[in-house]
Amino acid sequence: RKGKNEWKGKFKNGLHSYKDLKKDKDGIQDKIIMEAFLMNKEIIEKKLKVNIADIRKEYSVNKKSKKYTASSILAGAHLCGPYAVIDFFKEGEVTKDENRTKITTYMNEFRGYGDSSVTKHKLKKALEKMED
Repeated sequence: RKGKNEWKGKFKNGLHSYKDLKKDKDGIQDKIIMEAFLMNKEIIEKKLKVNIADIRKEYSVNKKSKKYTASSILAGAHLCGPYAVIDFFKEGEVTKDENRTKITTYMNEFRGYGDSSVTKHKLKKALEKMED
């Protein structure tokens, strides 16, 4: 039908329908966001050629960019995508989402959330734990 989202196909992690997602069947929402964080982290690190914890040291487009942490970088990637984060650190470009929220606003809001646990190994371990 026109205007109705039809979910068709095979999905990961036991997701079969929009209803499963809404009901958060088997913690599917946590699995999805952890996978997204890990994917964004890998893209950012590959393109910037530096570990996420060292990005602010290596790419300082201005003095303000040094205050961003791994969690704020992942939050920015969640809001505007990993390439917007890359553009911010390489070029100083401040992207906005569809609601006109600046990537830097989100990155400021989520600075310092559990940065000691934002490593590839720990993200993968968290995913494995959720699958048990």
